[in-house]
Amino acid sequence: MSDVKFVSYENERHKIPYMEMMSDYTKWLDDEVYKNYGVRLLQKESVQEVVERFTQKNIMEKPPQNEIYIIEVKDEPAGTGRLHVLEGKIAEVNNVWVNPEHRGKNYATHLMKHIEDKAKDYGFTSLRLDTPRFNVAAQNLYKKIGYYEIPRYTSLGAFENESLRRYYAEKVYMEKKL
Repeated sequence: MSDVKFVSYENERHKIPYMEMMSDYTKWLDDEVYKNYGVRLLQKESVQEVVERFTQKNIMEKPPQNEIYIIEVKDEPAGTGRLHVLEGKIAEVNNVWVNPEHRGKNYATHLMKHIEDKAKDYGFTSLRLDTPRFNVAAQNLYKKIGYYEIPRYTSLGAFENESLRRYYAEKVYMEKKL
């Protein structure tokens, strides 16, 4: 894996490829939620608006509060993941995504290891994450690297649409002690 690096997001260098990756991820997630729950995750905003809003919010917070990592293969972005503070010494991993053409090469596993190492460096003692019930591949990866299921740790109160509430309630919530 000498041609693979894990680096922190740099706005000028990663902005366009990151936005493209997050757009692909968001479109995939919206389609899967529709397929499994009959409702669109994106109800009031376009993919572009959601990605721009979340990206702007995420790059405003500095490490260790929030940090985006990029997988680079031969200096080209190929995947991403995000670490942010949840509460106290507990951090959360979000938006792990590897571009389809780079899958099957253990990049997600190595990215998770990188994120875990950074979390330890920042003094976190536990990492949490959630993944859709239908994303069995992600669940298998997380279990393989030591995550275990825990009760839901997020609120459902903000979701007016019953189907979206069901989607979030049925997510798989996981944790790993560092």
